[in-house]
Parts: sequence; structure tokens; C-alpha cells
Amino acid sequence: MLSAFDAYLVLIGLETLSERVAKQTKNAEKIASFLVENKHVEWVRYASLKDSPHKKLAEKYFPRGVGGLLAFGFKGTQLQREKFINSIALFHYHVNIGDVRSLLVNSPQTTHGELEPNEKITADIPENLIRLSLGLEDPKDLIEDLTQAFNKAFA
Repeated sequence: MLSAFDAYLVLIGLETLSERVAKQTKNAEKIASFLVENKHVEWVRYASLKDSPHKKLAEKYFPRGVGGLLAFGFKGTQLQREKFINSIALFHYHVNIGDVRSLLVNSPQTTHGELEPNEKITADIPENLIRLSLGLEDPKDLIEDLTQAFNKAFA
């Protein structure tokens, strides 16, 4: 049961929810476009991208955008991937999603780390998958953070 103060906070949060989700969606679209063009990225999973097999369904069912969550395949060694993750400055390393802060996590080693290799294959969770949950920061700052982390990982 919520306390009165917690209920008050929920109501205040609901007042700005649509604005926050719209900003997160715009940020995700910009970051997804940046990642598609990055030579250190093998693939990007974001349903509104023009090459996504889910684009038509996304347009039909999500006319205001598909949200702030995306994933990409890091094109490099495990050591480079670890250096990339450790070099991130603006993104927060957390396993949750939907925060006002941008979050990054290597799902195959965290949230899905207990799965056997064959189970990860069945679930389509490759070892190089990195998940991003975009927050409310300026997308230019987020792109700069990703760029500097890629640069450090591949230096």
C-alpha cells in the first residue's frame, strides 16, 4: 500500500510521463541512427529504423515512436567491449529500463548471464549485445559519450 506522500509523487510523475517518453523516444531514434553508421557496431535493434524487419508494424502500432529502448552488437573483442563499457561517462551502468537517466548494460553477462549458451542462441541474445535505455539527456552529449568510449576501446 502506498503512503500518502508516495501516492502524491506518483501523481506528479504521471503529469509529465508523456513528455518524458516523447523525449526518450526522440533520443533513442537519434542514438540508433548514430549507431547504424558506426563502424564498431555490427547491428542495431530498433523497430523504427528503415532496415528493421519490424518497421511496418512499428508504424502501425506505435505511431508516436517505439520508445527509448534499443540494443546493438558491439563489433570487437570481449576485452574491447569491457573497455568500452568501462569508458562510458554519461550513461549509467544499470540493468533496469525506463529511467530519466540513460542506462547501458551488457545483458548477456548480466540479466541473461545465467542462461546456457544454447539458451542464449534460442533467445537471440548474442554475447556482443549491449542494451541502451535512453533518458532525458541531450542526444549530442550521449553521442559524444559513446564516441569517446568507442575511441578508447579501439585505441
